[in-house]
Amino acid sequence: NPFSYVPRPLSSHSDHMTFLQRVKHMLIAFSQNFLCDVVYSPYATLASEFLQREVTVQD
Repeated sequence: NPFSYVPRPLSSHSDHMTFLQRVKHMLIAFSQNFLCDVVYSPYATLASEFLQREVTVQD
């Protein structure tokens, strides 16, 4: 599902958004994905060492 068409959970927008609302949703989704990778990557490394197998952030 494209980020710009599916409303984010807990947002006040429906699936009938204006162009600017769609752009905002897309930018928020990209920034959240980036921040999650940055924040959780040290924990993925720690989990990989603890479990002795490769672990990704999505796991």
